[in-house]
Amino acid sequence: MKRCILYVLAICTCAITSYSKNIVFGKVVSADSIGIEYASVRLLATDSTFITGATTDSNGKYTLELNKNGKYILQYSALGYNSKQINAEITKETTILPATILEDNSKQLSEVTITGSRISRVDNHLLIIPDRMSVKHSFSAYQLLENLMLPGFEVNSQAGIVNLFNKGVSLYIDGQPADYNMVKNLRSRDVEKIEYHDVPSGRYSADYAAINFITRKYKFGGYANFDVQQCIGHLNGTYEGYAQIANDNTKYHVLGGYSMW
Repeated sequence: MKRCILYVLAICTCAITSYSKNIVFGKVVSADSIGIEYASVRLLATDSTFITGATTDSNGKYTLELNKNGKYILQYSALGYNSKQINAEITKETTILPATILEDNSKQLSEVTITGSRISRVDNHLLIIPDRMSVKHSFSAYQLLENLMLPGFEVNSQAGIVNLFNKGVSLYIDGQPADYNMVKNLRSRDVEKIEYHDVPSGRYSADYAAINFITRKYKFGGYANFDVQQCIGHLNGTYEGYAQIANDNTKYHVLGGYSMW
């Protein structure tokens, strides 16, 4: 009988231990020790696998929950500041990390000064309303994203590459996965707003980070783009055409191309 009781207690102890969580508290501040609101915090394994993430509150504080101790990588980013990455070892159930200081980025700050009132936190993502200058000096959605200069982002509008901390960012248009050609041919003036999911959840939970372009709604009409590249001498070139047509609540995309070498 005693053996049975001990066995049950052992099972209960193991169950409690396996479901215990480690809590990490931290704070993100500027060089003058002021808490940075809406900063993005990502926790990665040592092989750069995304584990979890959080955003800071109005005082720059954040909380992360982990399933086990170990060595991790913490990545910090915020609009108007240089991104930062540190290594951390979690060994206790409750860990309070020293405040992380982010340095001002004067180039980003000039953008934030212009568009500050157009950036807001909505639920679990940042909502960005592109300013007129960014739209004016870009044609495609890739160029618009490049002009917005989001912290930590590397955008190559020519190659259609969008990275955050050297990891690919998933792109969406109106909540649907978008490939290179769709984003390339999406006109910047047709982008009404942009959702930046810095700590993805829901339909974006499998992504490291996600950008969702919300487009203007047209009842009827459309446009066509043509991209022609031809080298001088010899027979080579690339010819592409893209058209988008809206009819009430239905939108049609047509893409065609031809390459000759």
